[in-house]
Amino acid sequence: MRTIFLLIAFVIAFTLPMQGQEKVLVPKSELTAEQLAKVTANETKETVKKYGEWVGLGKEVGEAFDGALGAIQKHAQDLADSRLGVFIMFLIAYKIIGTDMVQFAVGVPLLIAGLSAILWSYRKTCIVRRIKVKGGPTPEWKLVNDTKSTDDRQSEMIVHVVVAALFLLFMSAFLFF
Repeated sequence: MRTIFLLIAFVIAFTLPMQGQEKVLVPKSELTAEQLAKVTANETKETVKKYGEWVGLGKEVGEAFDGALGAIQKHAQDLADSRLGVFIMFLIAYKIIGTDMVQFAVGVPLLIAGLSAILWSYRKTCIVRRIKVKGGPTPEWKLVNDTKSTDDRQSEMIVHVVVAALFLLFMSAFLFF
């Protein structure tokens, strides 16, 4: 209803100035002082009248927006208080931050597990270490990975570094993109 009223007001506001007497244009320098004062006063009155119309129209538009937003707020509040509204708000929140939460909840444990597996594999295959074979007062120790040549150990280290770099690249893409 208000939209129709505003549309009619716009049509009237733009068509009224077109109706009226025929106008003749005369340079202001050819007018007498009395005529010039009368023209200036008429221009001022017309300007004030035009501004008054626009102010009134602005007030009506403001009232229309106020009424519409009040109705939207009331219905939004009613919806938010219902069980369906809570579910819809959850869906909206999931749509906004859900993928980030899933990436974080899955990505961080996967990152920790993957790096742990790579470090465990590196320790088992690349580092020379000794293990206790027999306990007691004189324990016996055995060296592990001591029989490998330096070239074999270096190539295994390179493979582990490449695998770790690729894993970190994949996980950073998973977590941040």
